Amino acid sequence: MINSISNINITPQKYKQTNSFCQNSKKADLPLQNTTQNPIQSFSAEHARANFFPIKNISFGNVLKPVIREITPKDVIKRFNEQLNIITPEKIQQIINSFDESIRPLAAKIMQRMTQFGNMESLNEIAKHVIKKNKGGFYNHKLIDASTIMGYLAESKGAFVDIAKHTGGNKKHCIILDKVALEELEINPVHLEKIKNNPAAKIIYPEGWINGINPFNPSENMREKIRKLIPLVKKLQTEKGLKPDKAIGAALNEEITERIKKLGLENKFEIIRNPKARNVRSTAAQISKQIAPTSMKEEDLEHVVKNLPSYSKQIMLDYLLKNADIYSPRRLNIRLKKLHDKFQRKGMLGDGTYYYIPETKASYGIIGMMYKLANNIPNNKFIYDGQKISPKVRRIIILDDLAGSGDQLNKYKDKLREHFSRNITIAPVLSTNTAAQRFTKNPYKTTFCPCQVKNELTDSAYFKSLKGYEQNILLEEMEEMGFSSGGLSTVFPYMGPDNNNLFFAKNIAPKFTLNGKGVEEYRNIY
Repeated sequence: MINSISNINITPQKYKQTNSFCQNSKKADLPLQNTTQNPIQSFSAEHARANFFPIKNISFGNVLKPVIREITPKDVIKRFNEQLNIITPEKIQQIINSFDESIRPLAAKIMQRMTQFGNMESLNEIAKHVIKKNKGGFYNHKLIDASTIMGYLAESKGAFVDIAKHTGGNKKHCIILDKVALEELEINPVHLEKIKNNPAAKIIYPEGWINGINPFNPSENMREKIRKLIPLVKKLQTEKGLKPDKAIGAALNEEITERIKKLGLENKFEIIRNPKARNVRSTAAQISKQIAPTSMKEEDLEHVVKNLPSYSKQIMLDYLLKNADIYSPRRLNIRLKKLHDKFQRKGMLGDGTYYYIPETKASYGIIGMMYKLANNIPNNKFIYDGQKISPKVRRIIILDDLAGSGDQLNKYKDKLREHFSRNITIAPVLSTNTAAQRFTKNPYKTTFCPCQVKNELTDSAYFKSLKGYEQNILLEEMEEMGFSSGGLSTVFPYMGPDNNNLFFAKNIAPKFTLNGKGVEEYRNIY
């Protein structure tokens, strides 16, 4: 319940004080005389919106003097940032200070260089290089690698539409070299020959992508990576007389370059740096900025709620504070590690366990790739064709970010069933209670194993704790509840699902996605 009171005169004799209204008072329940209904509860949403306002202090003579602090945009943004798992400059400085004082400047330089492509916004610089400089596109193949994900963001989410509109068609097909792509080139000779014989294929390596930090492996141990690089940088400085900047670049790229030469692909290979991370100081603040997730500012939220009536404003801020589910790449990465641990505890992992990716250019692809990187899963453990399943496969896990209604996951489960009679595990990072009930209702050789289950808004404990007029105001401000009336308030770093309510989809979700994209399509369905 929101802590507010009408501007009508209510005395202790005529008003039954609720516990939520005055949580700290021992006199929370006063007798209700000469009335059969709490007058506040009888108001409509329209009346409440016009006549109610948040309060900080209320006096009932000498009986009650509760002090209630109103919720501010600052409170909500603080909660959002907690969910984002932001690595602050203070935490960066702690990592730098963990090294001997004599090598801290070098450690800071290495960290700054290895994190230059450390956040989602840095993908724009890769896209500019591919689309503008090479007048190309991202290599299209059945593989959950960075190239496929960049293609997904470009084509399905329109993330790079402002970059793409300046080009005149594809001339190069660029592979963004990451762990997945490099592993596939090394273990799959057919794939390697195909790349070698394709004159339009080009391999682009964003410096630090594999042995540093990138947006899809944000929870890698930075200190350990720096510790391993320091001796190599010093060696290059001593033996080759390189300055620190050149030595760091050589140390970051040496192993990758050698592996590419071994594959005979050096003529197609190019290393790129992030122009926005050049010629900058190696400070903790700069490094924190390079790995910071896309976020919302306090003034942005203030702008969203400033035109709401005061009581509606408090309800919407309270709702955002307690219900918004904001996923940064780092938070998502941590959840995928927890999901893997859950599989292990339940005895689901073994030689016969494989992962099915029904669509590479979809959330299945990006979640599959991040899960692989977070848990070091080999490439050959992923199935892309549900009609060609080896007899050695004993369990198939379908990963996804969200099971809202469960329609899509159920469709792919049924398609798998046509060719696979053993256990299928459906494992979204987040599931609604509706989807959970759907998959547990008919459990024959189907296991539902989400990381978290969440009720739709109107079934949630939060919504039920509100009074009737508060519920009405909340629903009116949301406008629409989204696909299957989920009323969710969830956003991932690459999109906002269509189960979100319209208020969240329009005003909040775009602030947390790459270039504000991935939510546009949902604004137009209502």
